[in-house]
Amino acid sequence: MVRNLNKLGLFITLSFAITSSTWISAVSADSLSGDASVRFNASDNPSPPVDPDNPDKVIDPGEVVKTEGPLRLDFVPKLSFGYRVISDQDQRYNVKAQQFVSDTPARPNYIQLTDNRWNMGGWRLTLQQEKQFYSAEAKEAKELKGAVITFNQQSIHSAYDLDGYVPEIVKEDIALNEMGASYTIVEASENKGPGTWVIKFGASDTDDDKETSLIPVLHDNGKPLIDDYYQKPVYENTGIRLSVPGSINKEAVKYSTVLVWTLSELT
Repeated sequence: MVRNLNKLGLFITLSFAITSSTWISAVSADSLSGDASVRFNASDNPSPPVDPDNPDKVIDPGEVVKTEGPLRLDFVPKLSFGYRVISDQDQRYNVKAQQFVSDTPARPNYIQLTDNRWNMGGWRLTLQQEKQFYSAEAKEAKELKGAVITFNQQSIHSAYDLDGYVPEIVKEDIALNEMGASYTIVEASENKGPGTWVIKFGASDTDDDKETSLIPVLHDNGKPLIDDYYQKPVYENTGIRLSVPGSINKEAVKYSTVLVWTLSELT
């Protein structure tokens, strides 16, 4: 800050001391420093689900399963392999693709997470299958012995240009062969992975570098099968598959399992 009163007084004093034709002036300025600061706190504000193909667009997938906190899971997929005909041959079933309440078409299944911590300490996303596919309704064949879920064609996306901060896809193809084991899907080392990320399993026709993993499901007459809840054509996604041996016993009942997604801090 310059104080004008001191400047004016010094100028008048020096003007009386002129001894030559050269005009001399001096300005003395007092200055003071002041502090400016900003403090960021970790954000607990929720991050709504986004379109995995357009992460800057918020969409409505229906029921949302999520966690809370600065480091959180914003959206976890519910996987369904649909209704199938019992077979004595080895079969590989595709998962039903992700649908949305809005006009957004079917997309590959995906998981969304956010890291809004202040320290950028890194994180790890793991997946665990607690137990084999099981049915309490079945009389004898209560378990699908040897059934294996596989996840492939993984890719990671953000709404922002975060080159240099992108987490690492640990393995593009993962088979959940061991019940209860934790499989690392994506890992962000220290100083990487801030903000919101989408991890897709499969590809859409909008992915330039990959062939689409989405397949329309048709009736025998060639017409599309319509989803009862979303009222849209059903698609399957080859990015997630369930392999079932033909040699095991099966019954005409619903089999289910539990998948546990864990997002943990590295530091």
